[in-house]
Amino acid sequence: MKGVFSAGEFGGILQAVFRAESKADFQWKETDALKNGTVQVYDYRVDKRNSLFSVMDSNGRQLNVGFHGQVFVDSSTRRPRARDPHR
Repeated sequence: MKGVFSAGEFGGILQAVFRAESKADFQWKETDALKNGTVQVYDYRVDKRNSLFSVMDSNGRQLNVGFHGQVFVDSSTRRPRARDPHR
C-alpha cells in the first residue's frame, strides 16, 4: 500500500470533511448495500490549501496535507454512516 492509511477516527474525519472551510469536492460514485440498508457512496477530496491535517516529515517539519476518501450516506436517513467491516 502506498501512502498513509488512517482508521478509527470516524467523527473527526467527518468534521474535517464537512466543515465549510474545507471546500471538499464530492463526487457521487454508486448506490451500495451496507449491512441492513442501502447507502449512497461519495468520493471526496480536500485540497491541502483547505485542510487542517498535517504530518511530520523525517526532518521534524510539519507539512500540511490534503486528504481524500469515501463517505457513505444512508439512503433513508440521509445521515453519514461508518463503513461496517462486517457488511
